[in-house]
Amino acid sequence: MTSRKAPILVSHAIGAASLALAFILAWAQPAAAEFFSATDGFKDGAPTFTFELAPYLYLPNVNGTIGLGRPSGEDIDVDRPRPTVASLVPKLNFAFDCDCLARYGNWSAELNFIYISVKQQTVVPPLPPNVPQATLNTKLSTFYVSPGIGYRILSSESGHWDVDYRMGFTYAGVSADSDFAAGEFSASGSHTIDFIQPWIGGRFDYYPTRRWRLQSTAAATGLGVDNGSVGWNAKGTISYLFTSWFDVELGYGASETYRDPSILPDGTNRTLRLLLYGPIAALGFRF
Repeated sequence: MTSRKAPILVSHAIGAASLALAFILAWAQPAAAEFFSATDGFKDGAPTFTFELAPYLYLPNVNGTIGLGRPSGEDIDVDRPRPTVASLVPKLNFAFDCDCLARYGNWSAELNFIYISVKQQTVVPPLPPNVPQATLNTKLSTFYVSPGIGYRILSSESGHWDVDYRMGFTYAGVSADSDFAAGEFSASGSHTIDFIQPWIGGRFDYYPTRRWRLQSTAAATGLGVDNGSVGWNAKGTISYLFTSWFDVELGYGASETYRDPSILPDGTNRTLRLLLYGPIAALGFRF
């Protein structure tokens, strides 16, 4: 029990430390990027460092299939709608998400981290005369760590929009557990996989005023590795800057991860398909 709680406590500590660091840096010095602009990364025409840290709440639909490392027919299927805030509490075990972006002139570096753990219980009522009630408990946990670099390839002279080309890789880990019980009969399965896939994409920012920003990002993932596996992700947000260092973001994000390695000689299937999509709410810190 203690070993299972440790990763959660560590993730909580990381989140708290990140927020504390953002507040300290924001109060300790003036923000290098005081308003939203296509000139972020420059000050008085010279390259300078600017940073953005955005921890966010993500309530996605989760739809996926993961091979159990055993022959076909013994896989775990997860298909559940996005929970409301009321029903989220018993079904969402833990989540931590954060976007980080650093600029220096037209160059940028980014890091996106997502961890989501969900569980689902399905109860099949008993059937007369002798079929007992059956219960299926399914748990799926996934995390993504996606570092990348980018370069601003276009920007307007007025500073109202810019376009970045981006590329990087994603390290992903997915685990699924299933327990089935019907009367005296019970069975369980568990499988965990981790892998690395490259990605390429772009970012478009539009600044209608110095306090508003509309941002859209999109990327293709996989790019043919793992027998031609190709996935994608996309996100759109609108942000309002309350102070020179603090903004609020609302938006919507979606991603599909696909991995299709070769079926092993004994029929073992390690295929993974995971679709996440839902609303996003974030607090942004700039310094």
